Order: sequence, then structure tokens, then C-alpha cells
Amino acid sequence: MTKEEFYESQERFQLLAESSLAGMYLIQDGKFKYVNQAFADLFGYQVEEVLNDLQMTELIYPEDRPLVQENIRRRIEGDENAIRYTFRGLRKNKSIIHVEVHGRRVQFNDRAGVIGTLIDITETKRAEEELRCLNDQLESRIKERTHELEASYRELKLAHAKLLQQEKMASIGQLAAGIAHEINTPIQFVNDNVTFLHTSMDELLAGMQMFLNIIQSASEETLLSDIKNNFNAIAEDLELDYLKTEIPQSFETLQEGIKRISRIVIAMKDFSQPSGNILEPVDVGKLIHTAAEVSCHAWKHVADLTIETPDTSVFVNGLKDELGQVVLNLITNAADAIEDTQLGEKAVRGRIQIQARIAEDKWAEIIVKDTGCGMPPEILSKIFDPFFTTKPVGHGSGQGLAIAYHIIKDKHGGELHVESRPNEGSTFVVRLPALP
Repeated sequence: MTKEEFYESQERFQLLAESSLAGMYLIQDGKFKYVNQAFADLFGYQVEEVLNDLQMTELIYPEDRPLVQENIRRRIEGDENAIRYTFRGLRKNKSIIHVEVHGRRVQFNDRAGVIGTLIDITETKRAEEELRCLNDQLESRIKERTHELEASYRELKLAHAKLLQQEKMASIGQLAAGIAHEINTPIQFVNDNVTFLHTSMDELLAGMQMFLNIIQSASEETLLSDIKNNFNAIAEDLELDYLKTEIPQSFETLQEGIKRISRIVIAMKDFSQPSGNILEPVDVGKLIHTAAEVSCHAWKHVADLTIETPDTSVFVNGLKDELGQVVLNLITNAADAIEDTQLGEKAVRGRIQIQARIAEDKWAEIIVKDTGCGMPPEILSKIFDPFFTTKPVGHGSGQGLAIAYHIIKDKHGGELHVESRPNEGSTFVVRLPALP
């Protein structure tokens, strides 16, 4: 084989490796013999730095070095041909990343080595930790709310206190169930895409091994022809065109799923933060966005929800968690009212419009308007009564609006009004003294 032919075959191999979005490496005699650009980018180095200036252990978190070294040894010595595991890596700026390794034993230049790929799973690990924290916070929040309800039980009449407790516990249960469903969906397609990427990386490794076998078994005279004769067959067998399209899309889907989980976690952290019955400045616009996020499971299948807030934030002095409960109740009630109009075959998707503004009298207003079934006058006059409900048995206590009225009027000195007509939807207006 001529030098030109050798360099041409080498360029083809490098093209396959450099087109991968996963980091690829070849370790032999305890040193990196090859890394692609994705590998170097993952750790924040240039390729030349990794190959010429670094020891392998410098890229591994100290506590994980024995694990990595043992796994490499087992493959070099033939105890285990292929392996998949995770460890913590160290980037050039000393930040820690979590990576998943797919490695395989190879023979290169008549000596044993390890070839493999690295996938950055730092965001996945972070999302898992945030989910664990969220579960702990939800459990803590339920306990705290139970104590708050017990205090309310002593303040109100026995029957009314029981209804308050039932309604709040039902809201927490529905919220927890809805959030679990909302988180489960992105987790499922994150899991599906990680599984696909695992399979794809194994296939690419197998393809790389095929090329290594061809290079090692061919003579200098036949190397180029052997590669040419086998390239198309290997590429077709690996479905390279398919993988080149699907792998980037899979990474994009992973990012979308993780971002969705992160938004839910952030909203739940904000929503579940207890006020401790201490009044504080509350950002009305942020309060609305948080309530809309955590109640997404209630309205997303029946309505489009829009939020309009002024350019300058509107603040009120209040109990943040209880005001959040009011907005949450108004959104879920709007979703229920819209769902009641969608029983026939010609169901039309509804609309929920939420607006925050400062009225002419300098009071803050939260307006929740829906295109639901509306209410006749005989029901409209009773909806804030503590023991009045139009919900059938098994669909909650129906005390959400009574509780909302109690929170706004009795605890915050505000107002809660409603305008509604049958088949024309409803508009609820919350009014609270605004902070200057």
C-alpha cells in the first residue's frame, strides 16, 4: 500500500469517528492513542492536550479512579470483553461531570487496548437528584399543610373546618397525581431515547471493530481494496444514514425532556414553599405562571391558556402559598367548566385567559376568563357559600371557590367577584391591595 492509500484509509476511519456526537477514545499501554473532538470537548481540552499532555487519570474524579482502572484492566487482560458503566469525570476547569462509558477490548498493532465511547449524562443525573428533592419537598409540604389544617380546625366551626381539610388534602392529592403524570411523560421519552442511543453506540462500536479487523487482517497491498469492498456493506448494515439523522434528533428530544422536567421541578419548588402564615411581597405575575405550570395536567387537554401581565411587576402583600392555591383553584375550575362543554362529537377546544393588572383605584387584579359552560343566576348567587357544590359525588368536595373566597376576603382583605352566563363562559376577578 502506498502512503497516499494509507492516509486515505486513515481519513475515512477518522471521518466515521469525528462525525459521532459521542466522545470516542482508544487506550493502549495506559495512554490515550486516539480521541475524537467530541471527547476533547466533553472535558474542555484540545485533542492535542489529551493525547500529549494528560495522564488518563487526570480526567477521572479521584474517588472513581480505582473503578475505571479496574474496568480497563479487566478488559485488557481479557476478563471481560465489553462493559458499560458510569463514573465522574473532571473537566479542565475542575468542574465535575457524569459520563456513561461503553468500552470494548480490541487488538491494535498486535497489542491489547480498549476502545469506547463516552456520553455526558450530567443533566440526567441532575434531573434525577431534583426529582428526589421534589419528592422530599412534597412529603414535607403535605406534613406542613396537615399542621396548618389542624390550626384552622381550631379556629373555625367543626363542620366547616372538616370541609376545608378535605378540600386542601384533595387539592394536594390531585396536584401530586398530576405532577407525577406530567413528569412521567418526559421521563419516559428520555428513557426511550437513552435506550436508543445505547443501542446505536453499540452498533457504531461494532462497526469500528469491523474496520479495525479489516485494517489488521489486510496486507499492505490489499488494504485499500478491502476497505472499499467492505465499506458500503458495513455502512448499510449499520444504517449509517438513519443513525446520522436519528441520533441528533434523539439528543434534541433528550434536551427537551430534561428542560420540561426542570420547568416542572422549579415551579413545584416555588409553589410548595410554605409561607408560615407570614405576609410577604408576592409577585402576582410569577404567581400566575407557577400556578399555570403546576396545573398543566388539568387544562392542557381541553384548552389553550394565555397569560397577560404588565411590563412592570405587580406586587401584593400576602400569603404566597394560599394565594397560589386561589389561582390554582380558579384555573382548574375553568378547565372543568370547559370540559363540561366538550361531551359531544363536535367538541371545540376552549380558551383560558389570565390577566394581571393594576386597576384605576391602584388595586391589583387577577382576571381568569374561560369559554366554559357558564352558570345561571340561581347558581351564581351561591357559588361562594361554604356548603354549596354542583359537583357530583366522587368529584371532590366542591369547596374550592368557598375556600378561595375565604382566603381573599378574610385573610387578605380583598375581593372576589364573578360574571357568568349560561353557554358564554365565566370571568373571575380577584382584587387585592397593591404594594406601591
